[in-house]
Amino acid sequence: MVDQVLLERVLALDEVARHEVVAALQASFDDGRVTEEERALIDERLNEADENPDDFESLDEVERQIRSQYAS
Repeated sequence: MVDQVLLERVLALDEVARHEVVAALQASFDDGRVTEEERALIDERLNEADENPDDFESLDEVERQIRSQYAS
């Protein structure tokens, strides 16, 4: 729950200051966007998978291996 005193203080700020508060709050959230660095890494891994498809196992194969390893 929001501290009502804090909320009242924020609402009493001028418009510019309230926008700054909003920007700071938005920056504190993980918005789920992919950074350029992450995008480059994803592209690199996709290219590697395309160039060397036999170097990777399918999800079905990995699941089968895990299930067989832990089956009792």
